[in-house]
Amino acid sequence: MSNLKYCILLIFLLCNPGCKKEEDPKMPEVITGSATSQDYTSVAVAGTITDKGNSEIFAFGFIWGESTSTIENKVFCNSTGQDYFSAIITGLKPKQNYFFKAFAANNAGISYGASVNFTTKTVSAPVVETLQVNSISSNSVKISGNVLSENGDSVIARGFCWSESKAPDIYRNKNVVGNGLGSFESTITGLKSNTVYYFRAYATNTKGTTYGKELYSWTTQSATIESITINMDRSDYVTCIVEYSSAEGLYLYKKGVCCSTLKIPGINDTVNFTSFDSQANKLSFYFNTKPNRRYFFRPVLIDTDTSYGDTLSVINWINKPGSKISDVDGNIYSTVRIGAQVWMAENLRTTKYRNGDNIGTTSSPQMDIHLVTEPKYQWPAKGDETKAAELGRLYTWFAIADSREICPAGWHVAKDNEWKILYDYVYNDVEGRLSEPGEVHWSTNHNGNNLTGFTARSLVERTPEGVFKVDENKATWWIYSTGNETTSYCKQINSSTINLDKKSGVAVRCVKD
Repeated sequence: MSNLKYCILLIFLLCNPGCKKEEDPKMPEVITGSATSQDYTSVAVAGTITDKGNSEIFAFGFIWGESTSTIENKVFCNSTGQDYFSAIITGLKPKQNYFFKAFAANNAGISYGASVNFTTKTVSAPVVETLQVNSISSNSVKISGNVLSENGDSVIARGFCWSESKAPDIYRNKNVVGNGLGSFESTITGLKSNTVYYFRAYATNTKGTTYGKELYSWTTQSATIESITINMDRSDYVTCIVEYSSAEGLYLYKKGVCCSTLKIPGINDTVNFTSFDSQANKLSFYFNTKPNRRYFFRPVLIDTDTSYGDTLSVINWINKPGSKISDVDGNIYSTVRIGAQVWMAENLRTTKYRNGDNIGTTSSPQMDIHLVTEPKYQWPAKGDETKAAELGRLYTWFAIADSREICPAGWHVAKDNEWKILYDYVYNDVEGRLSEPGEVHWSTNHNGNNLTGFTARSLVERTPEGVFKVDENKATWWIYSTGNETTSYCKQINSSTINLDKKSGVAVRCVKD
């Protein structure tokens, strides 16, 4: 009698010591199900009891072996009263064919399902992937990899291999970074600067060595910072422009600019880094600043080491009083630095060209000149000579366009792009920041604070017919431009641009060359 039958009979006798045959016994009916491989040494098997017979099922499970004649190993299922049952068979050999049968037993005996065969998984070389390069310097690379599967046999070595030619392998340059499953990383040192290298992760078990995907070719290079320049385009921020030695390999470095208000800055101070890897030779970095305060800026380049460029110190001036200047008439003017520009802080009031020639005027300030072909005239503001000192004079376009020039030497009538630079730099509440405060020269609802020191005062124009227009909420200046045949452009305090007849009288602001 087989071991299985003996065990089942013993269970039967112990559980039913006084049973008597009351009817012909009927054995159960059972079907052997499928086998599903779990890994290299185990499998999940299933069976189904289709008919329990005429007595209770008291044992069911599976028997298996390496051939149909040696199906002697067994496993019992714990639950009873189930039609479907399953179990995990362990302790198997990789890449081995097995046979198994489902069985069920009741008082009548043991029934078996058909014999079903299966083969466990085959052990093979591991599966590994190359992940990424985290940082590259002139002589080192930090690289990571991951062993995804050992494929039934323990990984005994894993790491990276590299070479100056494609498809590196473990028979050239390699390192070992532990063993087993999971992610790993290493810093490869001793590389040559300015050299292209190729990298692959590898993993080895007794079945062989496999490699991850070859990484993109990387060029290690010693980059340097060549120069830094600073643009003060607006009163609340500056732009630092940094140039580097070469575009090749620059995307491998972390690039930025350090900032401090007290000392030569370093990476422990405020630092703006690029948010992307860039191959460009020139990069821009932006810093919020406060007006009239000194800042120090210093570019930084980081790989495994940290290197710095030159330090620049700047003050984003919004109102820095300058030296006074005089015109050929002997009039003295205040000046002010606003950003990168230096402006007169008053309207021009000369009656002579730069060479000393007189600028014409009319016998009466209200004289009609609209029929004069090219009137080169000037008048005191509002036609009142007593107003000239505080408000300046008004000039026709023909006077400011004369080659003898009306601004002092080293200065010129502001051009359109120069007005734009001024307004862009002030950027916020332009009208208020350019205007003199108070109600002496402005209406009661004009809120000037003169933060810039530009000291604009309300003054509009004189028409060609001799009418002095007054609007205590406006100020207007000629823009140096050619215009068209009869009109040219003027800038107003609210930053708008208007067209006026070239024979109109309009104020002038000079800006330093």
